Amino acid sequence: MTLPELLLTLYLLLILPAHAIWRSRKAPAGDRPRMKIYVSNITRLALLLLALAVCAAWSGYTARQMGVAWPPGTAGQWGLVVAVVALVALHIGGTLYERRMSPEKRAAGEAKMREQQTLPTTPREMALFAVLSVLLGAGWELLYRGFLLLVLTPLTGVAGAVTLSALAYGSGHGYNGLKPFIGSIVAAFAFTLAYVWTGSLWWLMVIHIALPLSAGWSVYRRAAK
Repeated sequence: MTLPELLLTLYLLLILPAHAIWRSRKAPAGDRPRMKIYVSNITRLALLLLALAVCAAWSGYTARQMGVAWPPGTAGQWGLVVAVVALVALHIGGTLYERRMSPEKRAAGEAKMREQQTLPTTPREMALFAVLSVLLGAGWELLYRGFLLLVLTPLTGVAGAVTLSALAYGSGHGYNGLKPFIGSIVAAFAFTLAYVWTGSLWWLMVIHIALPLSAGWSVYRRAAK
């Protein structure tokens, strides 16, 4: 493992998760403007992806090694089909469920969504949130699946690499209660194992980008009414 790889690995496995947990356990110091949150996260992701680019150039990673070969293999293509079908089904199911809600329950749900500090309510916020969603969805998949499994597997084996990557990524969401913390860990294991199974990140990126983007668009659309 080269020095750039070691530094990036230690940051992803230890520093970022520890900071996320520490920050989430602190008492909130007041609402931060959404635009500042978006810019801060975009900057952090851009710097991490720049570090990844340095590692890739230094070590000569190929697109296939990083899980982004195009076109993907057969398993990756099926993964894309599964991702599209699942997202369409989720959208249809959510629409049908919303139509069956009482006006009072729908209004309460919309008010709760508008209170979310990280979701956009203005055109500028929506535009920046879309950029952030793409960076988050693609960036975290590249960093925590494509990169970490590539550098950790020779040292720990596939099982060890999957475990370390999933635990670090799940912890990187912070600690907001035991149930959501465990949920993040379980989801991280599912995504990591899905990458091992298919060898492709494309379908995981599609899911990872589409879910927050859909939530952001839903809040923005309601706020614009």
